[in-house]
Amino acid sequence: MYLTTPSLQRSGRLGLVVAVLGLLAGCGKPAPPSPELVLENLVVKATRRQPGHAARWDAVIRDLAHRYVNDIARNRTDSQRGIVAHEAIAAGCTDPFVRYIWYAHQANNHYLSDRPEFAQSIRAIVDDLQAGEYPAFLRAYAENRAYLLWYFHQDKNSPVTNRFSQQNWQDVFAALNDPATPEWLARALSRDIADLWSRHAMRQELSDRLEAALKVHYGDCAGIPLLHAQNALDLVRRQAYDHETIPEADKNPGGLTDIAYAEAELKRAWAIDPRDPRIPGFMIEVCVFRKLPREQMELWFQRAVATGRPANGASLMKFTYLSPEWFGSLEDQLQFARSTLQHPEYGQDSPLLAERAHRRHAEAHGLGDGYFGRPEVWADIRPAYLAYLENYPYDLQARLAFARYAWLARDWATLNEQLDQIDPTLVNVNRVGGQHILDRMVEEAGANRATPVGPDTSQPKPDAPKSF
Repeated sequence: MYLTTPSLQRSGRLGLVVAVLGLLAGCGKPAPPSPELVLENLVVKATRRQPGHAARWDAVIRDLAHRYVNDIARNRTDSQRGIVAHEAIAAGCTDPFVRYIWYAHQANNHYLSDRPEFAQSIRAIVDDLQAGEYPAFLRAYAENRAYLLWYFHQDKNSPVTNRFSQQNWQDVFAALNDPATPEWLARALSRDIADLWSRHAMRQELSDRLEAALKVHYGDCAGIPLLHAQNALDLVRRQAYDHETIPEADKNPGGLTDIAYAEAELKRAWAIDPRDPRIPGFMIEVCVFRKLPREQMELWFQRAVATGRPANGASLMKFTYLSPEWFGSLEDQLQFARSTLQHPEYGQDSPLLAERAHRRHAEAHGLGDGYFGRPEVWADIRPAYLAYLENYPYDLQARLAFARYAWLARDWATLNEQLDQIDPTLVNVNRVGGQHILDRMVEEAGANRATPVGPDTSQPKPDAPKSF
C-alpha cells in the first residue's frame, strides 16, 4: 500500500552541525518551526481530536497534511496525495480531512458535479470539518469548493448554498486574522474567494475588507496589488467575453483603463515577489488583451517557469495566446502542447492541451468524429492522456474520454486497457454520448481484444456523438 511519511527532520549530521553553529553564535534555542510545519501541525492535531480517531492513521495523516500545506505554499498539486487518501479510505479511514483530500483530487481532475452524491459528499465533509477543530484555512478551502459546486450545479439559493457562502466568508477572515497564517497562504485565500465572489453584489466590499486585512497583517505585500489586478482583469473579461458595460463607479484609480491598471498592479506585485508563477500567468493574459508582441508573452512565460514552481496558469494562457482566435494557429498550439511532455515544470495538467487544441479545431470547423480517427491526431492525443493519467491515475472521467478517443481511432489495445480500469458507476456516461455509446465501446473492444495495435482512419458509426 502506498502509505509513506515524508522526512520532516534534517539528517543527524547536518542537525548536529546546525546546533553547534547556533551555540557558537550564542544562541542555544532551537530555530522556530517553519510556517508550513505550524500549519501542518494544526491539521494533525485536529484529526487526533476527532471522535473515534485511531493511531494507525497518524502517519498517513501527517503525510497528507505535509503534502497539502506544501502544495499551497508552492502552487502545485501533488497527484500522489489523492492516491494516498484513496488508499487510506479504502482501508477504513473516515477522517474528514482525508476524505476532503480525496474529494479535492476528484474535483480537480474531472466533473461529477451533476451527480447528486458528489454534492452530498462535499456537504458531509464540510459539516464534519465544521464540527471538528480543524484550522480555518482548511475549512475555507472546503467551503469554497462546496459553495462553487452547489451554486453552479445544485441550487443557487438553497439554505445549504447560502450557508456555505457565509461560512466561507467567515473562515477566510478568521484565517487572515490568525497569526499562524503566512502571507503566501493569505494571498492564495484572498485570490480564491475574490474569484468566487467576483460577480456578487458585495464584491467591492469584500475586496476592500480583504485589502484592509492584508495591509494590517502583512504590510506592503504582493497580495494587495495582485488582488487589484485580479479584480481589474475580471472586469476586462466581462467586457470582452460577456459584452458587459461596466458602471462608472467601478473605474480604476488615476483614470486608468482596466487592462492598464491590471498591468501596472501585476508589475508592482512581481517587483515585490518574483517567485509566484501566477503573476506572470496573469501578465500573459494582459499580453493577450493588449495585443502585445509574442516576445513579451514568451518573456513572462519564461519568468513563470524560472520560479521553479508549476506553471499551469502561465501554460494555459500561453496556449490561449497561441490560439487561432488570437495570435497563433493550430500548429503553434500543438507545438507548444507537445513540448509539455518533455517539460513537467510547465504543469501537470499541461499535457491535455493537445487534446484541447484538436477538439476546439474540430468544433470550429464542423469536423466529425472521423477527425479524431486520423493517425496524426491520435498521435497527439494518445501520449497526452498517457502523460496526464500517469499523474492522475484515479481520474476516471479522463480515462473514459481517453477510451472514447481510442475507440474513434480504432486503437483496440488502448481502448481495452482503459476500459479495464473504469468503474462505470463512477463516471458520467453522458459525456461520451450516453450509456448506449459506452455499451458499444465495450462490445467492440471485446470483439477486437486480440486485434494488433494500430489505429485506422475509418469513419465512426453514424450515431456516435460529435462532441462531449
